[in-house]
Amino acid sequence: MNNKKTITAQEFDRLNNMFDYFKDNFVQKRITYTYIDAENKMQNCSIVMQKPHFYHLTGLSYSGKALNFYNSLENKTLGISELSHNSKGYSKLKLGASHYLEGLKSENVNICEKKEFVHLKFDKSIRDDNISLALKKVNTNFIPISFTNLKRDKKKAAAIQPVYPVIKIEEYDFVTKEKKILFDKNIKSGNHDYERKIDNLLQEIFKDSTIEHQNNLGRQSKSKDFELGD
Repeated sequence: MNNKKTITAQEFDRLNNMFDYFKDNFVQKRITYTYIDAENKMQNCSIVMQKPHFYHLTGLSYSGKALNFYNSLENKTLGISELSHNSKGYSKLKLGASHYLEGLKSENVNICEKKEFVHLKFDKSIRDDNISLALKKVNTNFIPISFTNLKRDKKKAAAIQPVYPVIKIEEYDFVTKEKKILFDKNIKSGNHDYERKIDNLLQEIFKDSTIEHQNNLGRQSKSKDFELGD
């Protein structure tokens, strides 16, 4: 029995809006979050998102490969009839929270460290009160593996704890080589000692992270499409 349901026109619009934000704000960029952990030590979490990752954040069913999904959205050739919800309805929840994606680059974001649930385990999670982005560590960076609507999943919202407030968010563009600070709590408060410590920490990861990104791009066309849980 086929329990899949075709998405609605409204959901298709949400998907396209979510795609536009993802493409403009995450692809070909490294986003680094700095936070203070439970031992009062400064830690960082750098995310590098590739084009195929977008498909897995939607939870939708699609017969093609993840990169084809991305390219079809970018070229405006993806038809609504090619998409459907899975039987568990996760994709409905994900698309329903797609407009909260921009919160992942705001000052209200927190980091949750390693957790394991029945259908999901992650090395870190970036979350606010609305959504959570589960991450898997690959070498020195993290990649997204799941997107959760915390507004609708109160049980998981309570379970993704404890959280550590982010004190700095920095973005590096691999194309333009531009680096910019999106948020820095300590600059706002005048704490320049923390600012220097964070800058030193980011410089340590900069070289290895950039080399890793270039290697990943070279392997992307040869790698197999991967399957992830909801």
